[in-house]
Amino acid sequence: MMGIRQAQKDLFSYSVDLDKRVRIGNPLRAIAERIDFAFVRQEVAAEYGYNGNVSEDPAVILKMMFLLFYDDISSERGEMDSAKRFQAHHANAAPSHR
Repeated sequence: MMGIRQAQKDLFSYSVDLDKRVRIGNPLRAIAERIDFAFVRQEVAAEYGYNGNVSEDPAVILKMMFLLFYDDISSERGEMDSAKRFQAHHANAAPSHR
């Protein structure tokens, strides 16, 4: 079954707002404003069954694939390592670049 990511900002009480962590001039902000990755759900819907485990949202998978290309990372593992380094680097950084 195809999963669809639901926004859960209010679910957790962390004082970290990822939207504030990405600087205003970051090219990924412009990409997010111009490309709606949700189109992929309709494109792949016929490939999903109606029972079984719920998958990750295809839009999220497409975004991750885009980041592999954009950041010139050769594997999904490399992307996860890059995300961990980014997270560790910014763990104590001052938030809000707005």
